[in-house]
Amino acid sequence: MRFKLYQIKRQLVSTGTYLFMSYEYAKNHDFDIHDYELVYEGDIDAGRYIEDTLENIFTKFNIDIPDDFKGHSMSVSDIVEINGEFFYTNSIGFKSLGYLEV
Repeated sequence: MRFKLYQIKRQLVSTGTYLFMSYEYAKNHDFDIHDYELVYEGDIDAGRYIEDTLENIFTKFNIDIPDDFKGHSMSVSDIVEINGEFFYTNSIGFKSLGYLEV
């Protein structure tokens, strides 16, 4: 299954954004999808459910990190796009953000 991984733009990391914060925190602090940049695009084995696929991606970017990946290990506040749907990596699990314009 094809996916994209987005992380907060490097130039915004030091500005006190919602980097590594829960979705509730981000939502209450002016969350904006345009604060993110695409850091990786690739394929992953699809799980039976979307949550399984998201967990497979999380595991890959924390344990079996691809050599061509230049971002930080996947963490809270990162966003995954699968089939046009966006998912916020939350403190526990993932929060669907629906279909967004990037």
